[in-house]
Amino acid sequence: MMTDLRRTSTLAIIATFMLVTVAHVAAYAGSFEPPGAGFLLGWPYAMAVEASIVVSAYFTRWKTTRLWAWVGYFAFVVASGIMNVGYIQPHDFPAWVYALFPTAAISLLGFLYRQVDQLVQTTERKRERRIEPAQSQHQPAQQPAVQPQAEPEPAHASFTCQDCEREFASVQALNAHKRFCEQKVANLNGKD
Repeated sequence: MMTDLRRTSTLAIIATFMLVTVAHVAAYAGSFEPPGAGFLLGWPYAMAVEASIVVSAYFTRWKTTRLWAWVGYFAFVVASGIMNVGYIQPHDFPAWVYALFPTAAISLLGFLYRQVDQLVQTTERKRERRIEPAQSQHQPAQQPAVQPQAEPEPAHASFTCQDCEREFASVQALNAHKRFCEQKVANLNGKD
């Protein structure tokens, strides 16, 4: 819930600043188009430029896209800044600040969204790591299904003790018996 609020609020602020700067960039870009086509071509162009700032700021996070994301980021920020300043007619310092502030805000909020997204992903991974062991502790242990094994048929005794002539099913049993065979012990002690 809180993670969705973090992402949503950041995107809402980005969208608010984009509305301001998209209007400026669309008006400036539309001034170069033929009459009537400026509105139709200026707005999609402006939205693409401003969205590219946010997207390139987001993708500076990964090593594989870092270089080109930074190149794109600076190119789109410069283009947006030039078009925002070009839209403002009086070219004095307060007008430049007014024109460049939405572009700067969008670029910084793009980085903020990247950090918020990284924070949310880290929080979700930590929560999953805590929940998995807790869930496994509360679930009854499942016993593996044991296939009933067929009882081995008794083997015929084929090993015989030489002292007492008792029969055994295996060599191991015969050897264990020989250690304590009464006949052998009696023969060793001299008793008959």
